[in-house]
Amino acid sequence: MPNKRKQGGFGLMDVLLALSLTALVLITVIPMSMSYYKQKQVDEFMTNIKGLIVQMQLYQFHRTSKEGYKSNPFFPGYMDSWPASFDALMLDYGGAFRELCGPMNEEAGKCVRPDTLPFTTEKLSFKQVMETTVNKVFLVIPTSTLPDDGPRARWGQPLLALPDAQLLDNGDIQILLRPLTKTIMYDEFLRKDGSVHLTGDWDVGGEHAITNAKDYTIRNSDGSQQLVSTGLVKILQVNHGDWIDKPKCPEHQQPDLTLSINTVTIPNQYTLIGSIKPYVLDERFSQWRAGLQVRVVANSTGKATTIDTGRLTAFVQCK
Repeated sequence: MPNKRKQGGFGLMDVLLALSLTALVLITVIPMSMSYYKQKQVDEFMTNIKGLIVQMQLYQFHRTSKEGYKSNPFFPGYMDSWPASFDALMLDYGGAFRELCGPMNEEAGKCVRPDTLPFTTEKLSFKQVMETTVNKVFLVIPTSTLPDDGPRARWGQPLLALPDAQLLDNGDIQILLRPLTKTIMYDEFLRKDGSVHLTGDWDVGGEHAITNAKDYTIRNSDGSQQLVSTGLVKILQVNHGDWIDKPKCPEHQQPDLTLSINTVTIPNQYTLIGSIKPYVLDERFSQWRAGLQVRVVANSTGKATTIDTGRLTAFVQCK
């Protein structure tokens, strides 16, 4: 008789388990892939914007250095040193600063025009304005077209991190275009508005001080910030009855004194029987007076009393 073999195969439980694992993988991987794709779009957009700014600066530098256009924003001719349009950026000088990309080529997927944006059908634009006596040129990104519940922040926050970027009242973002020479020069200096960050240690040379600051903060291990003004403590050793000067504090902070026991001296004629208490004996507008109370009993009479022989540690700070 032929041997009967037991048939093998997948049971229902095996199939369900496999489907469950597949679903779990998809639930995990798909959101991660979407998040990566969205961030990649933003990164590519920022690279294009930065490149466009440099191309316009190079165009302006060529005109001011080779053709005599005004590079000083206080002169009316300054506006003429910049491209008149994005088409001018591509067409002038044989496309030396930006390759030509016409609407038909863009529609065919052969190139991307400089004013095309990935998040809206509206176009990138630039405007020229005169503020008091200064001529200014801005790139304007229509972020106001984005929903104000996540997408606007995703695209807008990297833009606002660029130097001279500003959020307008209508939700758009504008970026001030500076001449290339000034951009290079300013990269070597810290700006008063805080838009340039230190990229290394700041050595003031040992002959100077950093003065007249409202406050300083130090980054903690969890990313939070510690105020230096509240962390500075002056430590003094004082006796009972000594006056302690109050510190001058930043706005919204007050002088603070903490007293603790350093040493207590009990003369031979006394025995310690009770508490030892440091306290503020008196206070003036600009000073505190330290106090020390030690409960003892006189050995000769057995009568309880207090003495103040000892040393106190005073911790003075602003809080």
